[in-house]
Amino acid sequence: METNRVETLLFNHRSIRTFTPTPISDKQFARLLSVGQKAASSHYMQAYSVIRVKDPQKLAAISKICNHDFVNDHGDLAIFIADQNRNINLAQDTSDPQHLADFDHLLASVFDAALAAQNLITAAESEDLGAFIMTSILNDVPALIKKI
Repeated sequence: METNRVETLLFNHRSIRTFTPTPISDKQFARLLSVGQKAASSHYMQAYSVIRVKDPQKLAAISKICNHDFVNDHGDLAIFIADQNRNINLAQDTSDPQHLADFDHLLASVFDAALAAQNLITAAESEDLGAFIMTSILNDVPALIKKI
């Protein structure tokens, strides 16, 4: 089967769980994040936030929460969060900002976060960086919130 560069990249995708301890540069992260922001977005809201974690102590704490040692040896972690609160706060001047808190908008924010994360991962892989989506980040959300 003949493929183009993008298709080849997508066909060769692998979840990587071995990383160097070196964080990527702020400039490279900003570029990857910008690519993530180009993902499709429900209602044009981009209803997610991204938290970048580089601090070794925070990475060690997150590693314990996730029960994955490889997070501890990892130089950079981007946490994508479905974020309705941000848009509700931005809409406080409207007549009914709470309509943003319904289930449809929650799902839209989850989809937005997932699509942006996948775009970022594809861009990272195009630069020979490894990446994966780690759902175990949700193992203990209250503890995670305290650590980050």
